[in-house]
Amino acid sequence: QIVANVLLPKYLVDELVRLTNQKIIAPGYAFKFGDIFTAFSQVFLFGALIVLANLLFGFLDKTHKRLLDVKTSYVDKMFPGEMAKKIMAVNYQYLEDPYYLDLKERALFAQTNQSALRNLVNAFAMIIQETITIIALITIMLTLSVYLLIALLITIGLILLIRIYFKNYQVSFMRSLIPVNRRYGYYMSLGFNFPYAKDIRLYDASDLILDHVKKYNETIMKSFLKNYQKLGLMTGFIRIINALQSAIIYLYIAFRTLGIWGEKISLGSFTMYVNSALRFSGSVTRFFDQFVTVSQMLDYLEPFMEFMSLEDEAEKKGNHVLTKIDSIRFENVSFAYPKSDKLVLENISFSIKAGERISIVGLNGAGKTTLIKLLCRLYKPQQGTIYVNDIDIQEYDSESYRKQITAVFQDFQMFAYSIEDNVTGVEPKDQEKLMHIFKQVGIYDKVMSLPNQAKTPLNKTYDEEGTELSGGELQKLAIARALYKDASLVILDEPTSALDPLAEAEIYQQFNDLVHDKTAIYISHRMSSSVFCDRILIIDGGKAVDYDTHQNLLQKKDSLYYKLFMAQAKNYQIENGLKLKEHAV
Repeated sequence: QIVANVLLPKYLVDELVRLTNQKIIAPGYAFKFGDIFTAFSQVFLFGALIVLANLLFGFLDKTHKRLLDVKTSYVDKMFPGEMAKKIMAVNYQYLEDPYYLDLKERALFAQTNQSALRNLVNAFAMIIQETITIIALITIMLTLSVYLLIALLITIGLILLIRIYFKNYQVSFMRSLIPVNRRYGYYMSLGFNFPYAKDIRLYDASDLILDHVKKYNETIMKSFLKNYQKLGLMTGFIRIINALQSAIIYLYIAFRTLGIWGEKISLGSFTMYVNSALRFSGSVTRFFDQFVTVSQMLDYLEPFMEFMSLEDEAEKKGNHVLTKIDSIRFENVSFAYPKSDKLVLENISFSIKAGERISIVGLNGAGKTTLIKLLCRLYKPQQGTIYVNDIDIQEYDSESYRKQITAVFQDFQMFAYSIEDNVTGVEPKDQEKLMHIFKQVGIYDKVMSLPNQAKTPLNKTYDEEGTELSGGELQKLAIARALYKDASLVILDEPTSALDPLAEAEIYQQFNDLVHDKTAIYISHRMSSSVFCDRILIIDGGKAVDYDTHQNLLQKKDSLYYKLFMAQAKNYQIENGLKLKEHAV
């Protein structure tokens, strides 16, 4: 566009001045149409060229921007999907570490709040465009004065220093808001989260939640107010420098037009040099501003790159493929959670044979669930080794290893899919097997009573025909999902805590019958699973204090197991090792 808006206007103005000097367009001059055409042919030519050039460059610029928008829109849409894919694939240990939770938020913030990838692509495109413009303008301005060029570079440099300072401040400002935003978002989500609605009303928690929302909102607003004050100060300084810059440009070129401070230039040249100087100032500012933007966007994207570089479970291909679990052995296993020196499990050693039923018993916080997470390879022990079939579990291919383990945790989750999709996943659906499992866990009648039966969506989040199952029904569905997987090892980590003792005992009995020759591990604060288990592992304070049969452990009157069992026996009576009956009060 330099040709259309800088060079051609010079020749147009010079031609008009020439015609004026020749008095061809002086007042009272009489001429014929041919004289008009002859006199103004150059004017018409330059005018037409300016119009055509502007149309052409305008079309090219719009086409370029549209193509760039298409590309950057694709990048914008790709970003959330890549993040979601990474979150589902990354090592589980990262998802319970506050540092990596903040890292995830910072990575998402880069795109959702700053459109960092889009801005980065746009910045590189602008750098190329402005580079061409600057080279052309420098060539023009050097024909006038190198001193004016130096003066402009000094004023531009001052503007850039202010911009760089503020951009750096912006990056640190946005980073400082991440932890506050995460907490603010959490408390805000409580108000919109249906599962919390009952507790908020029953325990009058709304004031507490709103107080936290108000506190974090005030912190955010104060931070933004300080940021806007700095922005206003920066804008004021830049406007002063811009005014000084414009004064230098107009005064110097005006003096040159009058023949002062150098060789006299034409009015057309005055137009060209003023346009060149102003455009040069804007182009250089935008050029370096885009470099600052690139630096800023790279800073914003640094958490994204760090998060995307985290090790995936899929990357652990391993040297072995697991097809069946024949034995499990913990050997001197110790574990502490990330950023903590306190051992949750300490020097744990025990073994499980294929087909055995094992119950893990201990007080709350003893480390029972953590032990299961280590076995599921969600975490890696700091010390010791876990063996499956006498091979370190870290040596197995992740996919094959996980296929042989199914678990139902206390905090299991169901998705807003159909009931059958929640149970079967992406596997081909075996309807006969599915219905058989529904009957085994005692949820068949409930499923068949629904309008769309097993195809009914869970909850009404995305479908009005969805159903809301009770806590006990959801737990039965979670157990059905575990059984459908048909893995070698089945783990129940207190999934029946919402059921009454009789229902829990019935589920465990049915579950025990259903797993047949599979290896099973049960964790429960009740003793309904311990009675029919082959051996019971007692965890106390992160240590394995005993590992024996139910009968042998009851002989140890001073053991933790005996105390727990007797405490429950005051309220419940265990008969035949299977049925749990509540005493009449």
